[in-house]
Amino acid sequence: MLVFGLERAAQRAGGKFTVHRKHGEKGTLIRALEELRGRLVPTDWGVSLADCLPSPDKHPITKYERIIRAARAAV
Repeated sequence: MLVFGLERAAQRAGGKFTVHRKHGEKGTLIRALEELRGRLVPTDWGVSLADCLPSPDKHPITKYERIIRAARAAV
């Protein structure tokens, strides 16, 4: 739900997220999720929320690709 919502919000703002399977740079979605994780951890309640996000290098890229396609098709 989070990834779908992020993509829909990006579309409404005139943008989009990218997801790449290749090694190295994984796209703007991964950067956004990692930034979110980093911002949640220092808060009192954010650690438990941050734990709900996949750890670095454990993101389900293929699943994210499907979710992004579905969000774009839901326009």
